[in-house]
Amino acid sequence: MTKRLIICGPKKSGKTQLIERLLPLLRSRGLRVATVKHTSHDCQLDREGTDTDRHRRAGAFASMIVSAAEAALFISVPDDVSDLIDRHLSQADLVLIEGFGTRPWPKIILLHRPDPAYLENLDLRTI
Repeated sequence: MTKRLIICGPKKSGKTQLIERLLPLLRSRGLRVATVKHTSHDCQLDREGTDTDRHRRAGAFASMIVSAAEAALFISVPDDVSDLIDRHLSQADLVLIEGFGTRPWPKIILLHRPDPAYLENLDLRTI
């Protein structure tokens, strides 16, 4: 299983900024680090009518778009995001995950101030 560390906290608590600062430090130590960003918003990343969207609607279980600079893989999210991370990010030494605070993985929790209501919903067994 790929090692993972959750960075979680309420909006504007500094999660992205912490990840931006950790990445160069971890890379300088020779680690290959991937990131996962969780969003609670229901957003569609691939636009309707694009070639990749048309491929998936025609039956492809996944579709990838590749340019000279980057690539994106569009797949339906399985019930267990853990499987998704293991399958597609297994080459990473560590996966930093922004969000998914309810998952039972090690985590760093960022808070503006102590917030018992926010902490109630987290899985705190792995801290």
